[in-house]
Amino acid sequence: MVRYGPPRPSLPLRACSFEGPVCVSGEVGDEAKVMAALHQAERVERLLRGPLRMVVPDGDLVTGTFDLVLGELGTETEIVLSERDPRSPLDRASGYGRVSRRLSIGCPLDVAVARTVVRGVLLRTAPGTDEGSAQAEAQAVTELLEPCAPIRASASFLSFQDHPERALVSRVLEGEGERFEARFEPAAGARDVHAEATQAMGSALFYRWLDRGFSTEPGAVLRGLFALRGAKSPLDAPRFTNEPDAFDVLAKSFKDKLFDGATLDDLLVDFAISRARFGEPGQGGAAAALGDAPRVRVDWDVPWPSTARRLAPAYPLEPTGVSYVVVRTDGAPTGARLRLEAAWEDHARMRVAFARLGADGKELARARVNAPPTAREAQMTVADLTATAKVVIVTTNLGDPAFHFDPDDVVHEPHGYTLTVVAE
Repeated sequence: MVRYGPPRPSLPLRACSFEGPVCVSGEVGDEAKVMAALHQAERVERLLRGPLRMVVPDGDLVTGTFDLVLGELGTETEIVLSERDPRSPLDRASGYGRVSRRLSIGCPLDVAVARTVVRGVLLRTAPGTDEGSAQAEAQAVTELLEPCAPIRASASFLSFQDHPERALVSRVLEGEGERFEARFEPAAGARDVHAEATQAMGSALFYRWLDRGFSTEPGAVLRGLFALRGAKSPLDAPRFTNEPDAFDVLAKSFKDKLFDGATLDDLLVDFAISRARFGEPGQGGAAAALGDAPRVRVDWDVPWPSTARRLAPAYPLEPTGVSYVVVRTDGAPTGARLRLEAAWEDHARMRVAFARLGADGKELARARVNAPPTAREAQMTVADLTATAKVVIVTTNLGDPAFHFDPDDVVHEPHGYTLTVVAE
């Protein structure tokens, strides 16, 4: 999480790098962990400057160093915002990172240090980033730096795939669901709460899919997301501005890129279809890089319908949330077709798509059911079922027709739908 203050504590041990402006502090008895964390921070900064061609965190305006503090912490990592850089024409801030001293030397400590340094980069380039996006993006970059990072985040990925109906960017916090923003000054009455990072870190699967599928080199999409979110908040503002956010950058960057007239909606639908194949190694395309991910939860897995079947999702869909229905073709007569009819609630912009999969799990074809943004229903007939073992029907809630998706929305309003499948 990101929170304002307190100032960096003065601990008995402090080791600083000869390579760059980074230091690690700790308690007596943690000498080995302090040195291990320092070596890892140096390595991460070398990789950021080198292969990934990204910036490194700003140093404190007084000490000139980015500090990591090993201490007692309720979560693995935390970024503390110290101060805003008054000289910068765009929002730019410095701070220090806190890492739990309970983490053992090796993968646990290495991943935590890497993720903290990456979060420090976001303080420099986009300090107003919402917590959900920051957790997910930091995890995605950390996976490029540390091969064992996906293993450490396996519980987060499982939660993400078990709840596809949730928004890609999580706002779930502990306690009463409050969100502690990165602030210039403490908010009156604000409680020191820790963000519930499980779902947010699981969203790194979305950013990993983006980077593996559309980058010209590892990390290129993530580097662009970090670099293109420059904002300028008023000096008297209580918090940093998160405009443009990551989804604004994606909307601009992918406009007309998938095909003529393509928008962010089409990118999100493509991800939703590919997500159905995560956990199936050797499938090709961007999904092949996510063979280590858990399988997504399917709301309905039904045999070939002998009569019309009307289905509803297990949970209503938040904006960018997805629901999956699988129809098996075993028993379908030769030349049979499958009719899809979907209807949904007002104030929702649903998009229905499907993918035909063969017996080996490979994707044979995919298509979107076209409907205007204000539509409340859509229909399509899948006419060609040649070599198809199952049809995966994907319904994505793209948000209110009158507004684009914004991760800073206080409430991600969910909506339901019904799907009728009929054999023709």
